[in-house]
Amino acid sequence: PVDSPQAETALEELGYHLTSSQDHYRPLAFVRRFGGEVMYMRRATGLPSVGVELHWKPICGEWIRRLTPIETETGGFMQRAQPIECEEFKALRLCTEDNLLHLALHHLVNHNLDGPALRMLADVDRLVQTAPVEWLALIERAAAYRLRTVVYAALWLVRELLDTPVPDFVLARLSPSPWRRWALE
Repeated sequence: PVDSPQAETALEELGYHLTSSQDHYRPLAFVRRFGGEVMYMRRATGLPSVGVELHWKPICGEWIRRLTPIETETGGFMQRAQPIECEEFKALRLCTEDNLLHLALHHLVNHNLDGPALRMLADVDRLVQTAPVEWLALIERAAAYRLRTVVYAALWLVRELLDTPVPDFVLARLSPSPWRRWALE
């Protein structure tokens, strides 16, 4: 949260603008205090829009944080985050396993795979395809944070639809009860 104003200024200098549709039903001051993310868009003539979601909390949404034992400030997400540099800008990137937890929760729960669902699943696919995943750590964190079902759903979908190399043992260990799996499939 401390670096959010600098990040927003950097995005604006690059031609991005805070979207007017971002949480249109919530005042921006509320979103900045309780939400955890804002969306910036950049439009160029003749090109598709490019969006950047600026997150200052790894897990967004008060109700999600109340239903899972995730403590965003002390739960290890930021301690495990890795520094990255993009041109002259410095930032933190969630480690691969935390990023997968975030993507599964964000895309399947926060956004209900609403909008460009294939793009959302492609985020998970690209991460699995390009970054080494410590599968046992992912399974352990998903269980500890009570996110096994949502992580299972995300990984099952990318394996079925995009042929993403998710090991059988991962899906077996994350697999929800038969009635939950039936509801998902």
